[in-house]
Amino acid sequence: MKILNEFDAVRYGTYEDFLHFYSGDINTMDKYVNLNLLSLTLVNDKNELEKLK
Repeated sequence: MKILNEFDAVRYGTYEDFLHFYSGDINTMDKYVNLNLLSLTLVNDKNELEKLK
């Protein structure tokens, strides 16, 4: 999967992928699923060890 933005990085990427796209605002909303970055991290169970970072 190609990581295109911070929301893709939260769902499918690594911590380093996320840092590459992260703008500094944890409350940024994904317009398609209406969840912020923190919520997306908590509802996704893929890459658990990367999410803990």
